[in-house]
Amino acid sequence: MNESTGPRFGVWPVVAVDAIDVELEIEKLPPYPADDEERLAVWRAKKITTTAKETREYLARLFGATCHLCEQPIDMTLQAAHPGAPQVDHLDVKSAGGSYTWGNVALAHRTCNSSKNDLRGGVRPPEVYRQKLADALFIHERSAAIAMLRARDAQEALDESKRILRLGDRPSGRARLNITEFEWDEYRVELEREMAAESSAAEAAWGRYAETRARLEYAKARSRKIDQTLHDERDELDGVMTRMQEKLAARVADGDIMTDRLRGTINLLERTQIMLDEDLGLDVD
Repeated sequence: MNESTGPRFGVWPVVAVDAIDVELEIEKLPPYPADDEERLAVWRAKKITTTAKETREYLARLFGATCHLCEQPIDMTLQAAHPGAPQVDHLDVKSAGGSYTWGNVALAHRTCNSSKNDLRGGVRPPEVYRQKLADALFIHERSAAIAMLRARDAQEALDESKRILRLGDRPSGRARLNITEFEWDEYRVELEREMAAESSAAEAAWGRYAETRARLEYAKARSRKIDQTLHDERDELDGVMTRMQEKLAARVADGDIMTDRLRGTINLLERTQIMLDEDLGLDVD
């Protein structure tokens, strides 16, 4: 992985962390005795009683908002589901007897922490975590091609509901749907609610696609179709796919049956590859 910053996998700036309430700090957060080894030993052994959010903020204030695994900055404002969101990592894992004390925790990106959990013994170098984080960001939000695929899926769901609505409003259409007029009157109300949600989801998905194109400095799309400017993503997409397949093969070899989410990611990447090949006019086997 190229470690230089760039528009696709750029390193986040260090985000200033708001100070925790003074009363809370006095009651729950032990002062950090930076230059006193004896008191530091007591601090490290002290049991953590703060919430996860308070703990993250306290660690960021003490040691900086940096992931201890990939050694890159953490955006402390990201929501919990984001691959780069801050998490509290146990240095000695709880399953091996690690304690929830100040000396046994550090900040990590959500993806880096999850990657560490996948590791069965041994130590990974920081650049491995950086690559895994870059892959997770590509899948989550950095790929315009994947954003387009998700937008298309949302649009297709809405279009299908509209098609059913048009059919149901006609006697011949209700016959094709095998539904009576009375049943249709009840179902139509439910269908309209679903369409409202699908419409919002589609608009949001197209909005995310537009935001991704703008972030990657692609020209403004003239229509809701992929154009040649996405060709640059093809090699990156292949690289991410290869790494996901290798990860799946390693899990299967280890007898891990918890692979549904990983298989879903691979399926998304496969569909995106096919879509890109078709839209870019490449040969498809």
